[in-house]
Amino acid sequence: MKRLLLLSSVALIALSGCGPASPPGPTATLAPPTATLVPTETPIPPTPTPVPSGIDGSVAYSGSSQGGILIFAVDQLPQQNENPSPSAITAITAMAGEIHWNLSPGVYYILAFATIGRPPEGPPLASEPVLNCEPVEVVAGERLLLNVVLTDDDIGGATRSCLALP
Repeated sequence: MKRLLLLSSVALIALSGCGPASPPGPTATLAPPTATLVPTETPIPPTPTPVPSGIDGSVAYSGSSQGGILIFAVDQLPQQNENPSPSAITAITAMAGEIHWNLSPGVYYILAFATIGRPPEGPPLASEPVLNCEPVEVVAGERLLLNVVLTDDDIGGATRSCLALP
């Protein structure tokens, strides 16, 4: 009888610890996915492109005549009766315009003339304004700024600085 009592006590103890069955449902709680960190390399910024050396600027004729302007740069002045060999040249079909020349470092001579009543072609006539700018030095990675102004006083030729004031 002790045995029966012991078995019934064990059964009661076992049954008293049990509760009703829980309702069916998901067994795992879904959590949002977590990001996996992957080491990356910091991008190296691109090397800046160096500024090409050269000359920029404006050129104009301040007189009352109409025509065009021819302006060019040479790295050596031509000898008398010798045609120039320009390193850069711009023909402007109005009485004012801009120049933008990429040039190698070195010393340059800028020559400009107004072509009165005709297209901007050379050589200049004796009755046209001609300006020989003082030599300029182009340095690697830098750009010079010129302001070339031809006047009626330049007829027959003149020499002066053409560097723009800072």
